[in-house]
Amino acid sequence: MGLCLHASVPVHAQCTGSPIFQETFGGNASSPEVGPPLPTTVTTYQYVSQGEIQDGQYSIKKTTGPMFNWFANGKDHTGNGYMMIVNASYDPGKFYEKEIDGLCQGSRFYFSAWIANLLPRNQYAQTPLDPAVRFLIRSAKTGDTLAQYATGTIPRYDVFTWTEYGMPFTLPPGESSLILTIFNDNPGGNGNDLALDDITFTLCGPAIQTQVSGTYQNNGQFACVHDHITLSATVEAGYYREPAYQWQFSKDQQNWNDIAGATGLTLDIPDAQPADSGWYRLLAAEQGNIQSPNCRVSSDPIPVFIEHPALPIIQTHAPVCEQDTLSLAAAFAGTYQWLLPDGSIRTDSALIFPNASPAASGNYALHLITRGGCVLDESRWIQVQANTLQVNLGRDTLLCNADSLQLNAFNPGATYQWNTGEQTASIWVKQAGLYAVQVSQGACSKSDSIRIDHLNQPSVFLGPDTTACLGDTFSLNAYSPVATAYRWQDGSDSIRRTIYQSGAYIVEESNVCGTVRDTIRVDFISCAPELLVPNAFTPNGDGINDRFRPKQTFALRSFSMTIYDRWGNEIFHTSDPQTGWDGTAHGRPCDMGAYVWYIVYQKQNGKTFQAKGTVLLIR
Repeated sequence: MGLCLHASVPVHAQCTGSPIFQETFGGNASSPEVGPPLPTTVTTYQYVSQGEIQDGQYSIKKTTGPMFNWFANGKDHTGNGYMMIVNASYDPGKFYEKEIDGLCQGSRFYFSAWIANLLPRNQYAQTPLDPAVRFLIRSAKTGDTLAQYATGTIPRYDVFTWTEYGMPFTLPPGESSLILTIFNDNPGGNGNDLALDDITFTLCGPAIQTQVSGTYQNNGQFACVHDHITLSATVEAGYYREPAYQWQFSKDQQNWNDIAGATGLTLDIPDAQPADSGWYRLLAAEQGNIQSPNCRVSSDPIPVFIEHPALPIIQTHAPVCEQDTLSLAAAFAGTYQWLLPDGSIRTDSALIFPNASPAASGNYALHLITRGGCVLDESRWIQVQANTLQVNLGRDTLLCNADSLQLNAFNPGATYQWNTGEQTASIWVKQAGLYAVQVSQGACSKSDSIRIDHLNQPSVFLGPDTTACLGDTFSLNAYSPVATAYRWQDGSDSIRRTIYQSGAYIVEESNVCGTVRDTIRVDFISCAPELLVPNAFTPNGDGINDRFRPKQTFALRSFSMTIYDRWGNEIFHTSDPQTGWDGTAHGRPCDMGAYVWYIVYQKQNGKTFQAKGTVLLIR
């Protein structure tokens, strides 16, 4: 239970409620510069929408310019809407009159309006007239004067300046309407220019002093469930002949509801519950007007919050692993007293132990008094687990060819999560990549990773045994993208070699995954200087001279032969000097006759040759 004392809420200021009536002349930030004219029942002045405003004229605008170049530059009183700009007529008289209805009979009001002199100070060779305004409030029923106020000469300023003028008055019993008339008391003709805005009638009421008893430690707001809370009010006397009261409740200070039967100066809550949390206020009005929002005043809202904490209240992420951060807290504002396992006492609202050790394990007891006076006691056994996990996947390593490797993270009683998705203690790997595992046991975990690279042993093929022409050269290429060392039979470590002599050539290539060897025999022989091309062939299927092909006595690096008919159409092409032409085109035998051939070939020494001629096809 909470401890019950008293607290005070500040006095409600008079005449500061929501306005009962307000003439702002309309407009907002998105409205055009010039507003519509006033009804003819409100003013007899002539409306002007643009250009200069002459004596006896007015305009409804956001700003004072462009009109006369001597007007001070300014905006309407709120800065976003319209104002009434007036150039007084030559003769003093009224320039604004309006009947205002729906007021509370017998109530006190405060009338106010904002006026600005449009003439800046010290800017004229001759002294023009300054405006002087008089406000008259009369009974709409009898015409009797209820109040009047004269501003006197409205002063000029260096910059456009609004000044508020106003007066209090009382509406007679039985009357709910009045007539407001605004006069210009100075003649026009030279000056007497003004701006008018925000004509307001505000209901006046008594000051209301409130008190709350039953909350904890005189805080005025917070109490514990089942506490006895009393709200009381003192209302300034002399405002109402027959005062009426009504207590209201709100959850958001926007939507207020009457509390049934709470029509006195005291509101009693004998068994407070969380549902009673919110804001309370007292309405005051003349008897018969308490339900009219425009006829009543209210106290300042009184916050009251009922706490009902329930166990468990200690919040912690324990158990934790050693070297992790241990934290304990409770989600309530109030006074804390922690008793720790080592017997020490802490008063922090939250306990934080970075790099916790197993020695921090034990019973943690909390004695909490909330700001509402609720008293709670709770204890929790907290464990800080020793981390005994051992995880070592080994150093980054290389796998050769088809090798595989077992990665083992076994720990008794642990669970496993590999980045491959597997959840076993060990996995076999044979692909390159980064492998990682997290091993968990209770509140503790450890991780490790290993990078696996993969490499195949080199492969080499120098080509089939071949011949080359004496006087030419022959190139050998032993390149392998994975080889790191090359060794020929004569001790050379070159990747590519150019040879001139006949013989067997042997190369060994190696890397960390192995060594491979290949041998090629190259014989240099006497060669005809050019290809030998026959001038006729007989493709009759007898196995003798059935194909047209050149004869070579030396090795070729590249070869191309194309056959054309007598009309220049290509009918055959090959890049293989052994293939030859069988005398057909598009699968059909060609006619007897002469055909043109064109050959391009490159020797092993890199020299390129071209040749062309004709061949006779005989059947």
